[in-house]
Amino acid sequence: MPHNRIATNIQAVLIPAARGQDCWSYSSAMKVRVSRPGQLRYCYPDIVVVCEPHENLSQAETRPCLVVEILSQSTRQVDMTYKAQDYLSLPSLQGYLLVDSENRAAELYRRLPHDWTVEAVQDEVTLPCLTIPLSLNPSTRVSRSSRPTKGKGHPADWVALPAFAGRQAYAFTSPWLRSMMLRSTVWRMPPFL
Repeated sequence: MPHNRIATNIQAVLIPAARGQDCWSYSSAMKVRVSRPGQLRYCYPDIVVVCEPHENLSQAETRPCLVVEILSQSTRQVDMTYKAQDYLSLPSLQGYLLVDSENRAAELYRRLPHDWTVEAVQDEVTLPCLTIPLSLNPSTRVSRSSRPTKGKGHPADWVALPAFAGRQAYAFTSPWLRSMMLRSTVWRMPPFL
């Protein structure tokens, strides 16, 4: 399953970095509490990183600094609209990474002092919160033995260990985000629905 392999490859990068910085990196089993005007909601992101002291973890995480969603045909619209609005409203969040499992593409919403910027990830991105590189290069991947190996670029290996082995352009995930990027490098969150 490409979705799970991509998440595993990202976690292989995040977990050691999180341990070294007194942070935690959780998989999809950890729910995140978000709020919309008048109601609380809970989301289950594919990956969540937390670097602030934990509250009652039996309930939900409330202060993530990085959220990662792996886009697939069935989750793409929800992850890019409703969940994006919910996550970007969290004061602790520094980055929201969307990784497209079908098109070898990724976008990172990065918090600025008063707004958000959307970055189209081409080869490698430095993730906020942990300040580590994450590569989309398919030539280096996490093998079953957790050591880097040369691969053939299986779609699930697009997100790999932090290694850089060449330049390649990747497409934007959506025409809407492309139009936003062409207008400005700073994106203002649309009002809640």
